[in-house]
Amino acid sequence: MKAERVPMQFSTFIPQIKRSRQLMQIEDNRDVAINQAKLAQAIKKKTKDTFSLTKNKVNDLSIQFKVEQRRIGEWYSSYDPYTIFPTKREAVVYDRKLKNANREELRARVPTLYTYTHTKPANKLSFALQGPHTAAHKIILKALVDAKTVVEVFKIFDEQILTPNDVEEVIFADEVPISGTYSRELQERLERYVKDYEGYYDELLPMFKTTNPDLIKIKHLTNILLNMDPYAVYAWKTTAKASHASLSGKGESLSTPAWDDLFDAPPSRSFRSSDNFTSFVDARKSLFDAHF
Repeated sequence: MKAERVPMQFSTFIPQIKRSRQLMQIEDNRDVAINQAKLAQAIKKKTKDTFSLTKNKVNDLSIQFKVEQRRIGEWYSSYDPYTIFPTKREAVVYDRKLKNANREELRARVPTLYTYTHTKPANKLSFALQGPHTAAHKIILKALVDAKTVVEVFKIFDEQILTPNDVEEVIFADEVPISGTYSRELQERLERYVKDYEGYYDELLPMFKTTNPDLIKIKHLTNILLNMDPYAVYAWKTTAKASHASLSGKGESLSTPAWDDLFDAPPSRSFRSSDNFTSFVDARKSLFDAHF
């Protein structure tokens, strides 16, 4: 199976890949009748065992800051890492507004497939174990910061994110070891990953058609799914720690990086499906070209 990332047509939303089993059309100010209680119950049922930023699966004890500086002239609130301000003062005002609204603290750095395969199934996921990225996280973050509307975020979702069915097939068919099976230890961690991916996907998808969408939450869930892509990191097929060289930064400190600065070609044996990986690289390169 080639996990192609072919965008759907916005006018008809006819899927060209197995991207969604329930895609819907986005129209501004559309009168959408959604039974919120049933939706919440369905999401809760699907995600009751999935990773939560606010409960017991991600170690969020390190989230203590309120306003942070990403680089010179870029300040942001810990309640919304996808909106930046040129001054700390403006960020503080925004931060207080979100705090008063009882917003959840968020981090732009989120777990990846490497995080899952390097964490025991019963343990909390750590933000520190992201592993070596093929395309730098900076590309995703810049795209989400630039997106100012739900429609713009949906375009990223549409062009970049695989369906849960695609992800499951990639993990348990396309990328399965030559031996035909993963170790028992790795299998359990991958099952957790696939289950969580589906939970996030099913939580995010209905948000695109709500009457009053939560743009911050939509951006954050999109960020999670983009980082959880099977090809977003390499060295996940083992529980051994990746080399120091592979974990080093990929041009993210550069103010005007080129694509080659942000792309790290993985070792040749990292992935079995060259078609899938090429599709991923083409999609991320397109995202880079649109925002850098």
